Amino acid sequence: MPFCGPLIVSRRVFNPSVCLAVNENSLLALRLFPEILTHCMSGLVELEGNLSAYLARLRSLLDPGNLPVALPLHDEATKSIYGAFLHFTLDHDTLEKTGDEVGAFSEQMKAIFGWKTRSTGDGIIPIKERGRALSAAVDVLSRFHEKYPNDAVVQKWGFDIGKGVEKVYRIHGHEVRLSRFTYHSS
Repeated sequence: MPFCGPLIVSRRVFNPSVCLAVNENSLLALRLFPEILTHCMSGLVELEGNLSAYLARLRSLLDPGNLPVALPLHDEATKSIYGAFLHFTLDHDTLEKTGDEVGAFSEQMKAIFGWKTRSTGDGIIPIKERGRALSAAVDVLSRFHEKYPNDAVVQKWGFDIGKGVEKVYRIHGHEVRLSRFTYHSS
């Protein structure tokens, strides 16, 4: 039985646009990284091979004028829960604790979106408001993707935020278009 999705080994994503035959190694990868199958099933597989293209689309989806108006609009850094994205820099103490920039980036993303967000409930990052601050998340992701283009942690944050945005659009009855895939709320 084939599956499509990234093969993640040592925080790197390898050849995500191909289908691999399930063998002993790919079954192990699925057990260790169940998000591989989740991404495949979500329709993101068409864009996963090119995070830069996906981030361009995510920028459009996160635009405050495109997000459902039912979400509160907060444009000021001090009023937004995503305000840290407007002037994002790595925290020196977090960097020292984690020992590398990607680790510090991931810890700060967890602090912004919630420490247990991806491990509780449905595991999808909640998008709670719209505004310039949330849109600036794409700038942060782009900066780290440019510096670490093959890092699976950076890529996973991009795709996880994308899943959160998809969910918000569906909850509020908006159509989500990603590449060749179109999702309609049920």
